[in-house]
Amino acid sequence: MEYNYKISIIIPTYNREKYLKNLIDSLIAQTIGFDNLEAILVDDCSTDNSKSIIKNYASKYNNIKPIFLEKNTGNPSIPRNKGIEHSTSPYILFIDADDNILPDYCSTLYEIAINEKADIVHCEHIRKMENSYFILKSIEKMDKTFIEENEDNKLYLRGTVWGNLFKKSIIAENHLKFEDTLLEDSVFAKQCYIHSNKVLKMPKYCGYIYKVDNNESLTHKVSLTEFNKFIEGFETLKNVLIDNNLENHLVEMMNIHIPMLFFMFFKLKVNKKEKKRCLEKIYRFEKSINGEINLKSKPLNILNNYLLKEQYSKVMIISRICGLIYENQHVKNFFFKNYSNIKEIELKNLNEG
Repeated sequence: MEYNYKISIIIPTYNREKYLKNLIDSLIAQTIGFDNLEAILVDDCSTDNSKSIIKNYASKYNNIKPIFLEKNTGNPSIPRNKGIEHSTSPYILFIDADDNILPDYCSTLYEIAINEKADIVHCEHIRKMENSYFILKSIEKMDKTFIEENEDNKLYLRGTVWGNLFKKSIIAENHLKFEDTLLEDSVFAKQCYIHSNKVLKMPKYCGYIYKVDNNESLTHKVSLTEFNKFIEGFETLKNVLIDNNLENHLVEMMNIHIPMLFFMFFKLKVNKKEKKRCLEKIYRFEKSINGEINLKSKPLNILNNYLLKEQYSKVMIISRICGLIYENQHVKNFFFKNYSNIKEIELKNLNEG
């Protein structure tokens, strides 16, 4: 089968006028040649200038395909599914509209996929915080350009769809789609890993720039509906593992993911009675897992142990303190820069050597 493009790039957008031009310009500057790319921008009823920016670029480039949804869906799931439906390339990339990519991102992942006949190519990323850039310190210790992930290891790759090049046939043949929940990208990525025969990880290559200093997300308060959708996402992830006879990975997978559930709870904007009901939902979910949850974060593990003892008052007191700390940008920046496994870099020197 002949294709007009090598890669379809799917970008869901909602009120991202501040970032869209930089992202689209980074696609145009790709070393693979922009004419080899299909950029599908799916706008979820933006109320800012995003639509105009997309229309302007689409009028200049035939391979920029705009899709404007008639009703806001509230999360990236339906926009990404629409992008998949309209994609016409053998490989797919997902990019978030407020992130960015390096000029060789598409060519690097595509060449590895073709040469190694891989279903998925997974790379590391650069974290952008304010005007600084960081990578994991562990990257420096890696001695391979890429490694093939076995059946167990591939499940524990970063649970995001960005930073992955997917062979479209894996998605189409297994009828995979994003669910209308939160945690949807992790569920989708895990399903793709499960159904892939060959997954390659590029542990030394960082081509995706992930923005972690988005103040809009920091000040966002979580609604009860959002929290319930997050619980639904956890249930979906659990069922995916069970349905694919991977129950032996369930406890470790939840040890990794449950901290996100607590971070959502910290930002939950409901009354005390509703908060207790939410804690009961977390409790029931954890009890449905046949194994002991042991979170790596000591503070969260202490909090979780109180939860499992159904000492909800203590959990709410600790959560209130954690929430105040979590929402403080200066505190987050301090711990991120000084106590996490990261190293600051100069972006222009990233790929040297």
